Amino acid sequence: MRHAKLLATLPLVVITLGLLVIPAGAHNSPHSDPYWTGLYFNNPTLSGVPTVVRQDAKVDFDWGAGSPHPSIPADNFSVRWFRTVDLPGGRYRFFVTVDDGVRLWVDGVLLIDKWLEQAATTYSADIDLYSGRHLIVMEYYERYGVATAKLWWETPPIAVTWKGEYFNNRSLSGAPVFTRCDSAIDFDWGQGSPDPRIPADSFSVRWTGDVYFDRSGYYTFYARTDDGVKIWLDSSPLIAAWWDQPATTYSVTRYVSRGVHRIEVNYYENTGFATIKVWWRPVTPPSPPGAAIIVDELDPGFTWGGPWRSRHHAYLGYKGHMYWTRSTTYVPQNYAIWKPSLPHPSYYEVFFFIPRCYATTHRARYRIFHNGQRHDRIVNQAIYYDKWVSLGTYYFNASGNEFVFLGDNTREPYLSRYIGVDAMKFVPK
Repeated sequence: MRHAKLLATLPLVVITLGLLVIPAGAHNSPHSDPYWTGLYFNNPTLSGVPTVVRQDAKVDFDWGAGSPHPSIPADNFSVRWFRTVDLPGGRYRFFVTVDDGVRLWVDGVLLIDKWLEQAATTYSADIDLYSGRHLIVMEYYERYGVATAKLWWETPPIAVTWKGEYFNNRSLSGAPVFTRCDSAIDFDWGQGSPDPRIPADSFSVRWTGDVYFDRSGYYTFYARTDDGVKIWLDSSPLIAAWWDQPATTYSVTRYVSRGVHRIEVNYYENTGFATIKVWWRPVTPPSPPGAAIIVDELDPGFTWGGPWRSRHHAYLGYKGHMYWTRSTTYVPQNYAIWKPSLPHPSYYEVFFFIPRCYATTHRARYRIFHNGQRHDRIVNQAIYYDKWVSLGTYYFNASGNEFVFLGDNTREPYLSRYIGVDAMKFVPK
């Protein structure tokens, strides 16, 4: 079980950030701290001794109108999180989303100072960091109503550098004649050649690049080519038009998650004019996504399989009720199925609500069955506390035969862990 500990004999040292209090040795770890240390106060001013001290895997909380802990009120509380993180050198962009107030320091530098009552708002700030360990501190308070506190960071988007391999044949055969870095795939060679070492006709090029997408969503990819082109995104084909043709534009729309993705472009020129251009742009959704579809464990879309005597009730979690069972090893004895009634085919992000108690397994084995495919996700339930946890984004065809499966076969010692069974949420993207 997860137990928050009262601050008792924890040695404290005050560092020069006003009244910022951090446990001694917090900045002396040889590596990144695996968790955030959270000091939770039952007042909005971080005053006195914290009521609760606990380890949080992420600062990524949406408590709604609730409380982060039974010992903390739903309103008029505050939190100080700190963690030492080992980062490579470079420029970083830090983001916070909060309702209400926030202050963020990195190595003693106050990056964000929005200590005021407000609806959920996102702020960001950039900082250049050397390679090594860095102390990150976030202070937060909640006054009334909805409570949200999230923190993350990323390197700002950088220009793509394409590795271009140039061949003196149309089939990308053998070793390239030369390799160079191209800042963009945007060439109109006319009846000429890309380089004196390459003929004006009967040549080919392979470009590869790692591209950072700063947000998840749909993107339209374009290619204008004379003659043939093929494009892959993370090894999945996007465009295939591998034939002789005058300058022609192709496009395809795909969902892309935020982060770095590998794009490969193959091109060949036979005779005549030579043109190749590749680009993309995000798709603006025509309207906001629809409401989330939630299947709770008491809803018709939920099924429990296995002996009823192994299914236990607890009056907590989403809507004040959950089931729990104990872990088995390799063969499932109990299982749960959530089958949503989805309004239309689309990409949906799947979330599972993990309650604060009766969820101690480190290896909850979720299986998402969607569009004729299966994806498995293993989640450490023990590190979450009354939180919606994402299992990923998937395409559902809304056939009525898609579902999420959770068995008790965690492969941990027999009956050694609790498995929490609560609500599943499907959010259209």
